[in-house]
Amino acid sequence: MNILELSIMLVFIVIVGIVGILAELPYIGLQIFGMNFMLSVTHVPSNITIIISLLLVMGFTVFNGLRAPALTAFIKDFFVWAMVLFLIIYIPIHYFGSIGHMFSWFNEHYPKKSVLAPGQISVFGTLAFGSAAALFLYPHAITGVYSSKSANTVRKNAIVLPIYNIMLLFITLLGFAALFVVPGLKNPNMAFPVLISKTFGPIPTALIGAIIILGSMIPASIMSIASANLFTRNIYKNLINPNISDSTERIISKVSVAIIILLALYLSLAMSPSFIITLQLIAGSWVVQLFPLIFLPLFTNRVSKIPAGIATIAGIALTTYVLYLGHFKLAVYNGVWAGLYGIAIEIVVLLILTFLFKPMANISLDDYLDD
Repeated sequence: MNILELSIMLVFIVIVGIVGILAELPYIGLQIFGMNFMLSVTHVPSNITIIISLLLVMGFTVFNGLRAPALTAFIKDFFVWAMVLFLIIYIPIHYFGSIGHMFSWFNEHYPKKSVLAPGQISVFGTLAFGSAAALFLYPHAITGVYSSKSANTVRKNAIVLPIYNIMLLFITLLGFAALFVVPGLKNPNMAFPVLISKTFGPIPTALIGAIIILGSMIPASIMSIASANLFTRNIYKNLINPNISDSTERIISKVSVAIIILLALYLSLAMSPSFIITLQLIAGSWVVQLFPLIFLPLFTNRVSKIPAGIATIAGIALTTYVLYLGHFKLAVYNGVWAGLYGIAIEIVVLLILTFLFKPMANISLDDYLDD
């Protein structure tokens, strides 16, 4: 590579690192909020519960590294799936007689909320596509690969992981029951904790809350590790100290984990949950700019590093400008998710530049993994 190409790649690597960290912060903040809402059922002051949640995540991450959340994830998944399946079956039957009757009650009492308004269709559609496209492009989705024993393990996980999104749908369905059990609730974020508390009482609620806290703590831990790795390797190693030793890199990564979790805590204390959700959608509009680079090489080996870097920078730049036009208050502009504007210009730039550079050699996942 010449100096210009090296400069473009360096800028690309640093931008990916910055975007990745910014994308993870609101995600970690949402995990802390989830733990906070469950702990708040105990009537402990909100700020104290957030700090407790922070200390849980920070201690679990700094002292145990990646292997601890990777090993405990199986236990977490078992209990979370068991809890969700139990709740989605028991609660509708307990209050309505069946899931079908729950939907009938909802349609009768909230007919306007049963369907999307005409102006919401493009917003919902583009957000749904963008969220699905960005889901496995977040840094924490890749971090687990570092603890995989083989490329085949990574392939199996890639097949199974989308199933976990069904769980989000199940949890959403419980919101219909919450409208019946706790009507007029002023804080909608408390719908699930209050629903559980009113349905089962204190002891079962504590057990379910413990499962939810575990289910939030492990993702937050992996997200903070992913962010720390991006800072250490993409930013610190490229811009500050290219000759960093392995021991120093580990120390900086651990310090970075603590700083990142503290920043997420600040988001949790200084901002409302609804705005952090908006930040998460904004971050997703940046992360999704990597989607063409993952998707197009599945069909051609013409995509090479320099066009990929330039196109991604162009996509992120246009997305940021579109968000700026909306004063960064919404992730939607003119009824379309902001990330799609960036993807459009990125694909155009990528297609134009691809034919000006040498094709990338065929590679496989095994090339990135040790034997």
